[in-house]
Formats: sequence, structure tokens, C-alpha cells
Amino acid sequence: MLEFARTYQEAQVTGIDTRPFMICHANKRFQEKQVANAHALCVPSYLEQLPFNEASFDLVSIQFIGLFLCTERWPVLLKECKRFLQKHGYIRITEYELAQSNAPTMEEWNMLCQRLLRQRGQNPVNWLCELEPMITAAGFQESSAVPHIVNYSYGVPMHEDWKRDLMLWTRKWLPQMIELGLITQEAALSLGERVQREMSFPNFHALQHFLTVWGRKS
Repeated sequence: MLEFARTYQEAQVTGIDTRPFMICHANKRFQEKQVANAHALCVPSYLEQLPFNEASFDLVSIQFIGLFLCTERWPVLLKECKRFLQKHGYIRITEYELAQSNAPTMEEWNMLCQRLLRQRGQNPVNWLCELEPMITAAGFQESSAVPHIVNYSYGVPMHEDWKRDLMLWTRKWLPQMIELGLITQEAALSLGERVQREMSFPNFHALQHFLTVWGRKS
């Protein structure tokens, strides 16, 4: 959002999130970087009517909301996005699937994540193929899909940053997995240590898959 506002200084850029701390962080960054054409708003839910007038945006960009939105609720959000998009405006959605790697513990982690997502009613694994049909079903036209792949194998420039991010996710999700009975506390501690160790091996190889889909309001 920050880079978009910097690149398109003639545009007014508005971001939303349900987490107040993310809104505070974003607005603080805008002030620090002296970006006057961007601001962030906190909303109680992505499924209620959002505080925007009809036909007030040229572009709606959604990134990684699948972590917070149940699969069957996507049509509700897309309908609301369509309401405040201008005629011929565009919607852009980027989502990702669990990474592929040659590390046994990473595969174990992926299986646990799949079970956690299913229990929470969130988007299943291998669902990127549903994104473009989903926006078509919502009435958007001229749909297209663009895949992206990030290589975070050992030795590549992004490896350390992605390893750090993954460890943050394990610390966030393992307590939830313990609470749901998907893993014991002892096993969770061991798994977190093994993930970090295996990602540090020189022969660690991994790819993260993303997909961006576009659609246009008629």
C-alpha cells in the first residue's frame, strides 16, 4: 500500500483492516514517510457494509484475506466490493497456498496447517484454482490470472526473511493447534525447533506459490 501510494501520487489510497494495531502501524508509517495520499481505516468485519459510498473506487486490491475469511463467505465480500467499485473498475485478489519443500518437518507442519484451516472453516489447501471462477461467478468480467513463485531455499537472498516469518507463524499457530488437540505441547515445541533447524540446512529447498486474479466490473 505504501509503495502503491508513492508510485501513484495522484491517487487517493485507502486501506482497511480489522486489527487496530495494524491500522496504527500503517498510519504511522505513512506519516514517517510523508505519504499524504494514503490512510488506513479499522473496520469491525469484512462481511458488513464497509464505510464507502457506492461507485467510489477505481480499484479494489485484496491480499491474503483468506487467512481471516471462511470459504463460503467470499461471495458476501465480493458483492460488497462490487458495490463501491466504479463502473469498469477493477478488482485484484492475491492469495497463496502452503509452501512446497524437501524438508520432512515442513511437510508435517503443512499437514497440521491443513487440519487447522479445515477446523476453522477457512480456505482449504489447493484452492487457488477457485479464485478466478469465484470472481466470474460474482459477476466480474474480463478475468485473468497471473501466477507468482517465490524461491526461499537456503542461500537465496530471501531465505533469512522467509525463515523468520515462518517462525513467527509457528509461534502464532502452534498454540491454536494445541488448544484444538491437533498436537501436544511437547510435540509442538519439538516441531518448532526442527522446522528452524531444517530450514538452516544447506540442502533446504522451498517454493511458495501465489496467484493474482483480476476482474472488471461491467
